[in-house]
Amino acid sequence: MASINLILGLSNVFCSALVIGLSLPLLRGKVKRNLFYGMRFAKSFESEELWCEINAYGARRMIFWSLVLLVIGGIAFFVPLEGHTLRTLLFAFAPMLYLIPTLETHRYARKL
Repeated sequence: MASINLILGLSNVFCSALVIGLSLPLLRGKVKRNLFYGMRFAKSFESEELWCEINAYGARRMIFWSLVLLVIGGIAFFVPLEGHTLRTLLFAFAPMLYLIPTLETHRYARKL
């Protein structure tokens, strides 16, 4: 296995595990309104109920996309990347997928 495969596979798997771990307290409603941790949209600061609802939704979306990234990380171990710049860049920028659940959550919050 090439070192680039190992680096990109492990980084995507680690990123996925980290986001899942950070999303679980949000999903369970264990995080109170704050300025540092959670889905911090203007709508989520209007009330504690909205904070919990928006963060639970956002956590579910983050966990789903983390599972997608976990699969991508697993695939990175087996796909030949040396000499394939475009493939390498796709795996390197795979964590940008987290823009999708962020936008999904923002749209959800605006509808409330």
